Amino acid sequence: MIRQGVKSCLYVAAIYILCTALLIPFQRSFIYPVQSADFNDCDLSGTGMRRVSFQGDRALFTPGRSGRVIVFYHGNAETACNWRHLGAGFGQLGDAVLVVEYPFYATGEQVSGQSLSQERLYQTVDHVEQWITDQGFNDTRVVGYSLGAALASYHARAQQVSLVVLYAPFDRLISVMWDRGIYVPPAVLWDKYDNIAQLQQSRAKVIILHGGVDNVVSPKRSKALAQTLGDRLIRYDVDPALDHNVMRGAVFQASVRDLLTYSTQD
Repeated sequence: MIRQGVKSCLYVAAIYILCTALLIPFQRSFIYPVQSADFNDCDLSGTGMRRVSFQGDRALFTPGRSGRVIVFYHGNAETACNWRHLGAGFGQLGDAVLVVEYPFYATGEQVSGQSLSQERLYQTVDHVEQWITDQGFNDTRVVGYSLGAALASYHARAQQVSLVVLYAPFDRLISVMWDRGIYVPPAVLWDKYDNIAQLQQSRAKVIILHGGVDNVVSPKRSKALAQTLGDRLIRYDVDPALDHNVMRGAVFQASVRDLLTYSTQD
C-alpha cells in the first residue's frame, strides 16, 4: 500500500513537471493573444481622437486645454481602438487623453505576430513618458485596466504622475495564475508583473475599483495590492454587481469624478 502511494505521488510529480516544462516556452502566447485589427483602420469619426506615434509606439490622442493629460492602458485581448470613446468621458473637463496601443497587438505600421514581453511593454511606457514630457504637460494621471494596471503601476514611478486609477488590477501575476489553478513556481515566469513592487517606488495617490464577481482576476488580488499602499490609497471599492468588465455603472462613474477632480493640493 505504501509503495503504491509512493508511485502515485511520483506519477503526479512527473505530470506536474511535464506540464510546467511544456508551459515555459509558450507562456507569452497565453499572456499576450495576437489581435487581428489594423490600427490604421480604427474608425475615429465622432470621437475627437487622432492617431499619434512616437519612438515606434502608437496611441490615440484627444487634445486638451487644461495642461493635464490622462493616460489609459487597456486590458488584454483588446486594442486602443476598443477604447476610442474614452476621450469624451476622461476629457470632459478639458484634459488631454492618450489611449496607448500595445506593440504587435494591432497590425498596421508594426509587424503583427511578434512576441510581446514585459520588457517591451515597459519600454512602451518609457516612450509614453518621454512623449508627455516633450508635449509639456504639467500633470499626468494614469489609468490601467486589468493587464493595463501593470503598465499604469510601472508608469506611476514617473515624477509627474499625481494619480493612478486601477480597474480590476492584481498584486502579482503569479498570484493570479495560482488562483486559476496554474501552480507554477515564480522562477519559471519570464514576465512577473509585480505591481506591489512598482507602486512602492511611486508617490502617486491611488484609486482602485474591482468587480465583486470577477472570475478573471479575483477581487482578493486587488485587496492584497490595496493593503500595501497605506495613506496613498484614496479609495478602494468592490462593486458586488460587476464582473471583470468593471468600467461601467455608478461606482465606476464615481471613480471617474475622483480622477478628474482630485486636487494635488489635498
